[in-house]
Amino acid sequence: MSLGVISEEECFGFMEDFVQRSKKSSEPWDLMEHGGKLYIYLKSWKVLSNQKDHSKVSDNSSDRISEPVETETDHTICSDEFSNACILFEYYVIYSESYSVPVLYFNVYNSNGGLVSLSDVWDLVPAHYKERLEENRWTFITQSEHPYLGRPYYQLHPCHTATLMKDVTSMTSSNACSNYLLSWLSAVGPVVLLSLPLTLASDT
Repeated sequence: MSLGVISEEECFGFMEDFVQRSKKSSEPWDLMEHGGKLYIYLKSWKVLSNQKDHSKVSDNSSDRISEPVETETDHTICSDEFSNACILFEYYVIYSESYSVPVLYFNVYNSNGGLVSLSDVWDLVPAHYKERLEENRWTFITQSEHPYLGRPYYQLHPCHTATLMKDVTSMTSSNACSNYLLSWLSAVGPVVLLSLPLTLASDT
């Protein structure tokens, strides 16, 4: 882990610990399995607080589910009052054997159940992240086939994850939470409106 990469077995252990920690939050993640491989999943509604500034969002309630659901009916959860401002994020964390790091796959759906385009996804990125990532905007967030679902999903490309996590782990104090996934998602998740509550870092 000091090199920023982890084994598949280590990743699965971090996933189990992460999901257990998330049960204390308002948006618990689900631990899932495909062909003997573990992965984690979260469905999260966001409400745009200012439709002209998509970087301002607030979390809406999300249902905990054990299987991915058809998004064509998901949007009915949103009330008509927020129908033009409510968007659905689906997040998946899957281990990449090629890069030896976890990968965050996600899709974003509008209130009518339609997939949000990559350019519009970029518009949702908070301004302070967008400025730092401008030169790499089309390589940092890319579209790829979901390895288990076989459908197009956006991903945070894993080519920089090892370097990032090498720096993160070298700066982490001995008293800090040692869950690799928690540290990684805390660093990159906010780029795609995935913010983790502080309670996840607590060992109590």
